[in-house]
Amino acid sequence: MSGRPSFILFMTDQQQAGMLGCAGNPVVRTPNIDAIAAAGTRFDRFYVAMPSCMPNRASILTSLYPSVNGVRFNGIPLPEDSVTFPKLFKAAGYRTGLMGKGHLQPFLEPFPDRHSDDCPWWRKELDCQGSTLSPPYYGFENVSIVTGHGDRCGGHYEAWLKERLPDYPEHVGSENQLPHDYSCPQAVRTRLPEELYSTSYIAECAIDFLEEQARSDDDCPFVLVVSFSDPHHPFNPPGRYWNMYDPGDVVLPENFGSSEAPPHLAAARNARLAGADCREGYGPVALDEREARQAIALTYGMITMIDDAIGRIRTRLVELGLSGETVQIFTSDHGDLLGDHGLMLKGPLHYQSLILVPFLLHDPMKGTGKTVETALYSGVDIGVSLLDRAGIEPPPGFHGMSLFEVLEGRKTGRQSLMIEDEYQSPLLGFEKPPRLRTIVSEDWRMTMYMDEAWGELYDLANDPGETRNLWNNRSAARVKSELTKNLVSLMIEATDRRREAKSFA
Repeated sequence: MSGRPSFILFMTDQQQAGMLGCAGNPVVRTPNIDAIAAAGTRFDRFYVAMPSCMPNRASILTSLYPSVNGVRFNGIPLPEDSVTFPKLFKAAGYRTGLMGKGHLQPFLEPFPDRHSDDCPWWRKELDCQGSTLSPPYYGFENVSIVTGHGDRCGGHYEAWLKERLPDYPEHVGSENQLPHDYSCPQAVRTRLPEELYSTSYIAECAIDFLEEQARSDDDCPFVLVVSFSDPHHPFNPPGRYWNMYDPGDVVLPENFGSSEAPPHLAAARNARLAGADCREGYGPVALDEREARQAIALTYGMITMIDDAIGRIRTRLVELGLSGETVQIFTSDHGDLLGDHGLMLKGPLHYQSLILVPFLLHDPMKGTGKTVETALYSGVDIGVSLLDRAGIEPPPGFHGMSLFEVLEGRKTGRQSLMIEDEYQSPLLGFEKPPRLRTIVSEDWRMTMYMDEAWGELYDLANDPGETRNLWNNRSAARVKSELTKNLVSLMIEATDRRREAKSFA
C-alpha cells in the first residue's frame, strides 16, 4: 500500500441521529454500523448545512454553504464546474467512486432525450440505460447511480434491475404491493425481493469497486462514497425487513404530543384535522400514535437492511486486505421528523430530529477506539476533513473546518454554527416561500424567519425536546440578543470568498 489513507463514506438518506444502536436506540439493530463507532469515534453534535437532500449533499462535496455553492433548495443542480473534494482527490492521484444516490441534480420525469442538444450534461449522465459517464461526475470517475426512492428507483440501478427482472414494473409501486394492514402514510409493501432492492445493488457495486481496487497493480488509494437511498420515504423495506420490527415495541419521543406549538407546527397539525395535508408528498405531515409507530418500525427495517449491506462491504474490505489503511465514515444527508412533535418527513422546522445527523469515524491508522466527540460540526466540514487527512489542499474559499484539526488539538472547536434553509413555495401557513436561518450553540437553538415577527429559541440544556419556545420570554432576552449577533457574524463569514481556481474536471 502507498501509506496514503483511502476512504469509504457510507451515507444514508434522511435518517435521525438517534436511530442507531450505538446512539442508544433500544430497538433498532445496527451491529455493523455500531462497529465503526466501537472502533473509532461517535460525534454527538454533527449538524447539516441545510436539512434537504440536494443542498446538504452539495455542501458536503464543496465545503460551501448552499447560499454560495448555488444549490439553495432541491431542484437546482450543482454547477458542473464546482470544485468538489472528489475532483481534488482525483487530481491528487486517487481513484474515486460513487455507488448509489448522488442527487446533485433534480429527479425530474420524464427525462429529456439524452441525444438532444437541449439535454443538459447531467441528464445525459443519468440516462436510465446506464450509459458511460463522461465527463467524470463531479470528480467521481467510477459511478453507479441510483435515482429516486423506495422501489421505484432509476438510473443505472434500473438497467441492472431490468436485466434480472424484465417485468419489474409489475413488482413495484403501491399499485402492485403485497397486502398489509399498515395505515401510516406511504407504507408500501414491495413485491421486489431483497436481493433486487436498491440497497443490495449499491452494496454489490461497492464490493465490485473494492475488488477492482484490490486487483490493481499500483499503490493508488481510493475514495468511495456508498450512498443508500433509504431510509427515506416511502416506507417499503423488502422481504423479511418489512415485519422485522413490531410497531408496539417502538418508543415514541416524549414530545410527541407536546402542547405548545409555534405557528408552523400548529399549521401542520391543523392541516391534518382539516384533512388538508398532503400525505403522499415530501412536506411535514402530522401523525397519530399508531401511524408514527408503524412509520418508525418500517424505517428501522430499512436501516437494518442497510446495516446488513454495510456489514457485507466491511467484511469484503477486510478479506481484500484493504481495511488497514481505509478510513470509514458513516453519516446521513439530513434527518427526519419521524415522530418528533407528532410529525414525519421534513420542512422548515429545525428540530433536532431534522438538523442533527449521525456521524461515525474510524481511522485505523490513528487508532482511537470507542470515543465520543461532543464539539459542534457541520456538513461543510466533511469534504475539507477528508482532504486534510490525505494532506491535500482544501478547495478555495471553503467554509468548513477539518474535524481532524479539532480531534488532534490543532484547532479549537466551534462555539456555534449556522444552518441555512430556503423553500420554493409557501407551506405550513407561510404566505411566502419561507427563508430561515438557525444558530446552534452548546446550549441553545435559535431560528429566525424572513419577514416574520415570530421566531424560535430553545434552551437545549434544560429542554432537549424543544417544547418551550422562549422567543418572547424576557428572561431569555440577553441570550437572544447574543445569539442574534453571533448569527449575523456566521452569515457574514459564510459569504462567497472563493478565488479563481484551476479546473479539476
